Amino acid sequence: MYLHSQLITFIVCFLLIPWSAYTLLDDNKNSENLAIAVIGAGISGTSCSYFLPKVFGDGVSVTLFESNEIGGRMATVELANRFYESGGSILHEKNVYMDDFLDQFDLKKAESPDLRMGIYNGKDFVYEEGSSEILNILKLLWRYKLDFIYLNNEINKMIDSFSSIYDIQSTGYAFSRPELLLAAMDEVFLNYTKMPLADVLKSFGLSERLIDELATVATRENYGQSVNMSAFAGLISLAGVQPGLWSVFNGNKLVCENLLKASKATLIKRKVMKVRGNEDNSYTLYWNDKETGKLTSKDFDIVVVATPLQDKLSKIDFENISPPIHNFKGEYQRTVANFVHGTPNSKYFGKPTLPDLPEEIMTTVDGKIPIRGLALKIPVDFETGVKEDIPNVYKMFTERPLSDEEINELFLNVSEVKIVDWLAYPNYSTNDKLPPYQLSQNLYYTSGLEWAASAMEIGAISGKNVAQLAYQNWIKNVTMIDSYIKSKSKVEL
Repeated sequence: MYLHSQLITFIVCFLLIPWSAYTLLDDNKNSENLAIAVIGAGISGTSCSYFLPKVFGDGVSVTLFESNEIGGRMATVELANRFYESGGSILHEKNVYMDDFLDQFDLKKAESPDLRMGIYNGKDFVYEEGSSEILNILKLLWRYKLDFIYLNNEINKMIDSFSSIYDIQSTGYAFSRPELLLAAMDEVFLNYTKMPLADVLKSFGLSERLIDELATVATRENYGQSVNMSAFAGLISLAGVQPGLWSVFNGNKLVCENLLKASKATLIKRKVMKVRGNEDNSYTLYWNDKETGKLTSKDFDIVVVATPLQDKLSKIDFENISPPIHNFKGEYQRTVANFVHGTPNSKYFGKPTLPDLPEEIMTTVDGKIPIRGLALKIPVDFETGVKEDIPNVYKMFTERPLSDEEINELFLNVSEVKIVDWLAYPNYSTNDKLPPYQLSQNLYYTSGLEWAASAMEIGAISGKNVAQLAYQNWIKNVTMIDSYIKSKSKVEL
């Protein structure tokens, strides 16, 4: 009787397991000795390397190519004998993958400190925070009425829809194009990539004042662009000024370093020069050997490109691949982070003394000196609740490095200056076409979704999607590719 009940329980449990999940949990015999190359060690490349063995099984061999530092645009800079985030700096409290990585790798979360914020229009501060949270809310109500509450509600609705991707990916679904992934979360997201942020905010019934001030400082600070940028990226930037933001103690790049370590991938610190397609749909990668300088090559069954394939950026040659691989259109936004260890000139902003000056200044327009903001920075090793003197290190975002004369006008004294000049994120227009996740058979690309919005969590989502897409294609399980969105509606690409 006992054996009979056990058999019934087994049959019932077997039938209740979703076939998609059962496929992901098979013995992975066909992945033994499978060789996969990942080109690029930013968040999308390292997260993809991490997820590949989880879906293919431990028999897969992953090789990661990166000639620069691990972490890509997640980097730090040293001033006043402390380190500060110079690249991707903040994470949202609803970023599930980044939060999970912290738990898995025993990393610590650094809460964003409460800095007094002010919005500066080039002449005056139109809004300033004080020490009282209640008074700050009353100031917001006085200037923006209930619009800032309506805006926050719309952002939260978007975040709730965005969060559905975690359940979708947990079942093994994968998407060959970013448009399909966006529509799987919410069909309106795809429309948002084709509409200016200002138009979408107006459709929410929000005032011109709020758009010109609150929305503008968010897009300028987070993406260096105006409210005419595409709405999806613009709304992501507005989520980036919500409460509950955090970073990784000792630097966000630790996530990428730990992802690489956990993936057990072989790291080759060289730049891939060429990817050549072979008749059996495998690929040969070529790079210059570090010791001999001679061209070296190796064959791989699957290749994942996790570095931008844009004009002026990509120097990888693709040969004998159908369809031919060309660089994608679109430009990355140049962003210059000017780090200064010194004392700001409060009178430049119309304030008599430094204590009167907000610790985080966000600007609505470029003034005489073209800065998008000026903010006191917190070292990556700062522990919340620990009393310590923090160096006066400030960061200013500009479109070009500031001259010594400009810095001396903004600061009363300067001890040290560091300039980080980089191509930080795409220049978002409403005409951008999102590059596909799949470039050819067994050839994949992680950066397509970044052209809808750029964030560390989005890089992790893309890394997992490509890992699952490569696996479902490899085992020819086409029912788990693009089928989620097809069951809901038809999306025009």
